[in-house]
Amino acid sequence: MRLLVSIFAALLFGFSTQAWAGYCIVGQCQCTQFLWDNGYSDFKGAGNAYQWWAAARNKGHGQGSQPLVGAILVWQKNVLPYGHVALVTTVNVDGDGRKIKVNHANWPEDGNVRTGVLITDVSTDNDWTRVKVGSEGSAHNTYGFIYPVCKRSDGSCTLKRNGEVAWYPAISNCKNASQWFYVEAQDPIIFKIGPAAAILCDRQSQSCPAN
Repeated sequence: MRLLVSIFAALLFGFSTQAWAGYCIVGQCQCTQFLWDNGYSDFKGAGNAYQWWAAARNKGHGQGSQPLVGAILVWQKNVLPYGHVALVTTVNVDGDGRKIKVNHANWPEDGNVRTGVLITDVSTDNDWTRVKVGSEGSAHNTYGFIYPVCKRSDGSCTLKRNGEVAWYPAISNCKNASQWFYVEAQDPIIFKIGPAAAILCDRQSQSCPAN
């Protein structure tokens, strides 16, 4: 009976009943716990969601205003007392550069995981510092995106991307990059770093132009 209720709730409200591995337990999952289980375990101990933005640089993560598959969007604490974080799974939804989709937990505050949630940029400067979630009427302030760790002495990096692949340094030909970032799985998203992305990038485009 409990399983049937869970399935019905998922169909009705659009959240996932998957028992996410590790820290995230459906029905009790915090947004930060969901990200711990999806490639960002190094933020354990970094504090509440809004505090991840300040912590990112010291952990070697790049930051910016460009959405990228596998990146984290960080909301300011005016949304909820603790802010919010979500994992970007799709960019340029329906060809619109101001729309992305994310997977996240505990929005609204019910402890559940929701996938493929539409996020729309409504910021004045098109920099993703103010967004709407799904069909909600109200907009919320964000800091921007935290990118997968890029190993540089100053803890930052500029990435170039082509669809689901990104690379560093931001040169025109990704085959000559020193690091590649790519999506290995979509549900839950698994963001990997390694040379296999060079092959994937080459398959998509010889010159790897940025989107």
